[in-house]
Amino acid sequence: MKMKERLAEIGHNIATQDERITSHALFAVMEKRRIYGLTNDYSHKFEWVHRSGGEPFGIESGPMFDWLESDCALYTDKCVAPEDRPDSVQEEEWNYGNWERIYYDEIDVFVTACFTEHGCNEYLRINKHNLTSPFTYVFSAYRNQEWIDMRAFLLSQQKETDGA
Repeated sequence: MKMKERLAEIGHNIATQDERITSHALFAVMEKRRIYGLTNDYSHKFEWVHRSGGEPFGIESGPMFDWLESDCALYTDKCVAPEDRPDSVQEEEWNYGNWERIYYDEIDVFVTACFTEHGCNEYLRINKHNLTSPFTYVFSAYRNQEWIDMRAFLLSQQKETDGA
């Protein structure tokens, strides 16, 4: 596709898209990122992290998590022995050793900006596997003259190819 046709296509998408009642919409791909190391004063979200040799790994659900929550709710860390395994947890799911409750929060992180929702969807189609919980968000470019001028230029390209 030639550049002029591509610019006209973007202009057409700007002219026909739902701008979410936003002045000069700036569509953005965002992703969730976790910030670890908080205390329970700052977040109620947590996971139990296993720290006994090898790479640490966390759990947020399942029988092991349920047992840690019910039996260890008063602890921020817990050393679990092989013989402590309750009947509700299968042997292959039982990870004994040192467990620590780690609090976290999730923040939204900007990934890229697009003129159209279609541009965000295309970006996600190609790059979603590299992102954590991606989503599209619409910001306003109100009083951002550069963005307003670029959108106007793209809209003019669409009108030129339509013969308007």
